[in-house]
This record gives sequence, C-alpha cells and structure tokens, in this order.
Amino acid sequence: MNIIHLYEELNAVNQAILQKLNRINQQLVNQVPFPGAWSAAQLGEHIRKSDLSIIACLRLPGENCNRDPFERQNEMRDIFLDYS
Repeated sequence: MNIIHLYEELNAVNQAILQKLNRINQQLVNQVPFPGAWSAAQLGEHIRKSDLSIIACLRLPGENCNRDPFERQNEMRDIFLDYS
C-alpha cells in the first residue's frame, strides 16, 4: 500500500462521513444524545482533527518496515480496546 492509496482511502471515508453528517437535521447535529456522549458535530470535529494528524504523519519521511506488519497486532488490539 502506498501513500497515494492511503490518501485516497482516507478521502473516501471522509466523504462518506460528511454525507452522513449532512443528512442530520441541523437542530439535532449539536444535541448530545445522552450525558457523557458527544454530539454528531463534536464527533465530526474530532474526526477532522484526527485526519489532520494522520495526514501530517503520512508526510513524514520514513523507511520500509522489515518485519511482519502483524507482529504487534495483539498488543495494539489490547491498547485500543482497553476502555478502562
């Protein structure tokens, strides 16, 4: 997978999210569905900020990985699925 493909995938996902957000009634987009939750607008803003970080990382110089890309899969799964 190359950088251009990653940009294209990121753009496709963003377009799908924007289409869904644009379908939400403008009065509802800022409503928090339940205490402690985020509104659709807050979620969209979080995704936008996250995407900016991803794009910045993709622009950094790097080198090819010389290991199995799934080598640390379980470690990453444990980190990202730990909701404590």
